[in-house]
Amino acid sequence: MIFTMSKVLRKQKDWLIGPHNTLRNKIIKDTFKYFILYFFIFEFLLMGYYFVTNQPVDTVISVLQSNILAALITFIIIILSFKKTLQRHIHDRFQIIQKDMKIIKKGNFSKRIKLESYDEFDQMVYFTNSLLDEFEKKIEFEKKYSLMDPLTLTYNRRALSLSFSKFSSRIKRGDKISLSLFLFDIDHFKRLNDTYGHKMGDDVLKELTKVTKQVLRKDDTLYRIGGEEFIVLFFKLPKQKEEELIKRIQNEIGYQLRKKFPSLTSKLTISGGFIRSAKYDLSNEENFEVMIQDADKLLYEAKNSGRNKILF
Repeated sequence: MIFTMSKVLRKQKDWLIGPHNTLRNKIIKDTFKYFILYFFIFEFLLMGYYFVTNQPVDTVISVLQSNILAALITFIIIILSFKKTLQRHIHDRFQIIQKDMKIIKKGNFSKRIKLESYDEFDQMVYFTNSLLDEFEKKIEFEKKYSLMDPLTLTYNRRALSLSFSKFSSRIKRGDKISLSLFLFDIDHFKRLNDTYGHKMGDDVLKELTKVTKQVLRKDDTLYRIGGEEFIVLFFKLPKQKEEELIKRIQNEIGYQLRKKFPSLTSKLTISGGFIRSAKYDLSNEENFEVMIQDADKLLYEAKNSGRNKILF
């Protein structure tokens, strides 16, 4: 019985002033504290006035009792009014903000906290949303450039691995995907660096990237996988067009680099190996690496047979 009564009283308390340690609860507690403080100060001053003016004791007691009753009724009205006001403007708003923040905490950084009435709360919410905007931009920037080679601003080896994973997943789902892989590098690139310096070597790599991208089709992607080595992934490249496109890349690189860097005494050429995906089971992601290894063998063979060659 005592336990039941205690539970009922606790529920009534929560209904009146809200859960323990909430902002609403603290505001109501402070309101009660200052209400009592100012009430006693007022009563003390009032009794002082009555005693100074020699009012009868019965009158003082009667006024005091009336004031206490009025104060109690006033306080109950204030508490009830506060409960609804704080529920609407503080507690409910906190619930909305907390709900949105939980979504953001789970990694959904595109989520924004809902604006309500453009008061002080919304100034804080607006500031938080602005920070989220900047944070999301930074994440997108870092995500993008973690897949980019900083020198040539083309995709890197990590991006190539992600592309392999994406294609492998599509093949597992039953998509029919035809891929070709072209691995190439610049002939005698070390000698170029040693003769003209690394600044010249970097400029050559950037220009090569620019020229290659201009020749490639919309569905083709260029990756720099290290040093002077590059890979092009061709998506659905017709077999009869392969040699034509590769030769065009080879010729454009040689012509444009010679035109861009006339001070270079030796001709800039590339060697490479071209591999088709037809004989590889690309539902197994490891076979992409086998394709690269086979293309690398062709590249090595092209180097050993005089360079400036593309082997298919």
